[in-house]
Amino acid sequence: MGFLSSRGTRNSIGRHNLAVLEAITLPIEKIIALVDGPSRSIEFVGSSVSGGRNLYQVRITRTAVDANELIALGRSSFTTDVFIDQQSFEITAIGDTIHPNNHTRDAFQHLVVYQDYRPVAGIQIPFSIKEAISGQLTWGLQLESFDPNVRLADIDFSLN
Repeated sequence: MGFLSSRGTRNSIGRHNLAVLEAITLPIEKIIALVDGPSRSIEFVGSSVSGGRNLYQVRITRTAVDANELIALGRSSFTTDVFIDQQSFEITAIGDTIHPNNHTRDAFQHLVVYQDYRPVAGIQIPFSIKEAISGQLTWGLQLESFDPNVRLADIDFSLN
């Protein structure tokens, strides 16, 4: 996967960006992953309006605490912005910045948008999820149903 840099050259998105992709389809799990661990900070950025909805913007910053985490993150720290509907408290979007391989000169805005929340087993699940990098839609997921705690057998994970 690649995106055009500000200089018009194509760059692939580096594997160090995988840290921002964990738990991407269930936003509450993404939030838990972001705040779990040492050296995290949370800041209220402010309010905004998007699509007719009043939103809170909260910024979570993760800072590398050792050399191993610095290698995993590919940078000393990264920030993630979480947009929360002020009325329903649904997470409407999670945004961050990703970088091409080998440098952080170029940065691409990465945004995952969550819509169409429906109650499932006592929790709200987004049935529409879309990801965009630098405003380009990279994928979208529209769920028809969601079944929690489905029993899976070991054979379901066989690569044969």
